[in-house]
Amino acid sequence: MTQEGAKDAESERAILGDLRELLRLFRVMKSPTEGAAVSQPPDRGLTDQPPDARMRIRRAVLAFPAQLVFLPFVSMPSVYLILGATGSGRREVVADLIAAGLQASDRPAVMLAESEPADPIDATLPGLTRWTPRPDGILDAPLPPEATHVFFLTDGAGNPVDQLEAAKPWLEARGAELARVICVVNTQLASHHPALLAWYDACVHFSDIVLLSRREGVDNKWLSGFLAHFRDQYLPCLIELVKDGRVKNPALVLEPQARRLSHYFDEEQDLVFTDSEGEVIDEDDEPTGDDDEEIEAKPEEDPYFERMLGGRRVKQIPDIAKYLAKPGSPA
Repeated sequence: MTQEGAKDAESERAILGDLRELLRLFRVMKSPTEGAAVSQPPDRGLTDQPPDARMRIRRAVLAFPAQLVFLPFVSMPSVYLILGATGSGRREVVADLIAAGLQASDRPAVMLAESEPADPIDATLPGLTRWTPRPDGILDAPLPPEATHVFFLTDGAGNPVDQLEAAKPWLEARGAELARVICVVNTQLASHHPALLAWYDACVHFSDIVLLSRREGVDNKWLSGFLAHFRDQYLPCLIELVKDGRVKNPALVLEPQARRLSHYFDEEQDLVFTDSEGEVIDEDDEPTGDDDEEIEAKPEEDPYFERMLGGRRVKQIPDIAKYLAKPGSPA
């Protein structure tokens, strides 16, 4: 592929991203009472978009007018990925978000990993289903039917990086929309085991908002140092406190605004251009004059997904299961 051809492919991907934006803008939901199609106001209307976004959307309309016939009949559930270790109080937080952050007309559902132990609060979680990962790590769990908001709790004893990598194709295959990635931090567990900072670093890297839970008995000096570790990196994600399983502002937590450092789930991916020898080419470099030079363009890989030749990930994180089973670890 020539450098010009690679740019054409990038343009095509941008148009497909515009179509997905159109689907989001025009999505509808079915009325649970009358079964009629009811318009659902988008988060931002076309006139509220910045000029460059409006131009891209208009271009998509002109390029794919036939697809617009079906837009009023498309419904995309909003999915919240909830990261955190087993025993972090994620279910209490989700119950609070549903009760205090959603509208009466919303139809929430909760998906819980089969490996998570049963809890009395499960009886309060609407549309609760259990999901089981395949041996190859691929997610193929069906989304709860008719749900408008799905809270997907990852396996809290598993590797969050592996699960997040599998989540993107799972969402795309089901036509679902990622609303936010939320990380619930068990501060008691983290303060007991300093080695887990690397595990939480990975979770925070992918998260839009971080919620500090289980703060009872945690030393204030440790908590200040933990917060400083992330704030000193000037991360875009929000950090909020949890008290008695509740957050101060549920609407803020649920707002579907991307604030994560990772671009893995972004609609438009940054491309990396490489030549036939695998050397990275700057997109702004002048052409060499060799029209036959092979240029490869592929999305930039997230650093947590990079692997060495043997298949081992470049950035390693601790096995959280080993720390959950250690004596002295909080339940």
